[in-house]
Amino acid sequence: MGETIKLRTGAETPAYRTGLVAVLDVGSSKTVCLIGRAEPGSLRVIGAALRESQGIRAGTVVGMDLAEESIRDAVAAAENHADVRIQNVLISVNCGQPVSVTARAAMTLDGALVSDAHLRALLADGRSRCQLEGHEIIQSAPTTYVVDEARGVRNPSGMFCQRIGVAMHAVAVKPSPLNNLKLAVERCHLNVVGSLFAPFASGLAVLTEDEKQLGATVIDMGGGVTSIAVFLEGHLVHTDVIPMGGQHACSRRLCRPRSAPRRSMARHWVTWRREPTSSRSPRWEKTVTRMPCACRARC
Repeated sequence: MGETIKLRTGAETPAYRTGLVAVLDVGSSKTVCLIGRAEPGSLRVIGAALRESQGIRAGTVVGMDLAEESIRDAVAAAENHADVRIQNVLISVNCGQPVSVTARAAMTLDGALVSDAHLRALLADGRSRCQLEGHEIIQSAPTTYVVDEARGVRNPSGMFCQRIGVAMHAVAVKPSPLNNLKLAVERCHLNVVGSLFAPFASGLAVLTEDEKQLGATVIDMGGGVTSIAVFLEGHLVHTDVIPMGGQHACSRRLCRPRSAPRRSMARHWVTWRREPTSSRSPRWEKTVTRMPCACRARC
């Protein structure tokens, strides 16, 4: 513990506040709490804990009391490890059948210089257009700007133009599963200050800037859900979720039980070998080999 992670901020001003940062990942097989201390340009990890999830199926809360107990245990262990007490947390979201939502917005400037006020108004208009009936937006961000006829502009601030536009990408989930997850967290006397699509956070952690710029797909296979995040030109451009994970990767006979994660299970590999004989009826020999199971839920 105490590992320092350098944040790739380039020449831009970091868009985060210094101080304690707490993240909660409530999955189908495990619940993880990570506590760090944010400093300009870096994030120092000071506490972490992992507990087996209870009351969670396919990323969705199915038992409120059990889910609360898992979250409470993980948070308490991380707090003891870091020797701090947290009140606000960010949560990763895989529940509610996340889907991608795209929208476009534009405004006319009549040759004016693009200012921060123009960009704030443009982005606010773009976010308001990211709507999907029966869903709630958990995150949104611009993917590209259009300045007059020039496409693919990364930062139009300080440029003259007649018309400026923006393409937005957002992630939307069904509100009931999201509210149940937030309720389980809030019952542990914690405030949910933000939420992120889980594989998007994974992509930010494992991909380099070149990989995100050239294009990459992150496949996040959990215990009960497999989700993907597609990055292109440095931005998240597509998301999808499949309600199957490591617990479904092999049959029940081959996977070890979740209640006994350290129990050594084995499978039988049957092969048949033909024994050469002089007779017209060759003899076949059966060989049974015990092999360890390689398919298991993420832990």
